Amino acid sequence: MNEQTNNAVDRSEASAANNAAVNRMDQNTLEAMVDRVGLKEVLNMLAQVCHEKADHVLTNWQDKWLASGWKKNAATVNRAASKVHRL
Repeated sequence: MNEQTNNAVDRSEASAANNAAVNRMDQNTLEAMVDRVGLKEVLNMLAQVCHEKADHVLTNWQDKWLASGWKKNAATVNRAASKVHRL
């Protein structure tokens, strides 16, 4: 391998390691939220985020297709939240 290829491989490995650390941090954050407010409430918050993203996309980008996708995601998450049992 040449030096340019080696540098690309090094960057790729560093990126993968960084993503794993970030993913673990995100997972820990989500777990703490579930512990604090419950899974049902976390799902309800995610559904609200989806609704807000739909509104933002429609208002700022006039992208009806993408906004519709976010609204569908919100509905799906709401359905999941309605099926979660409180523990």
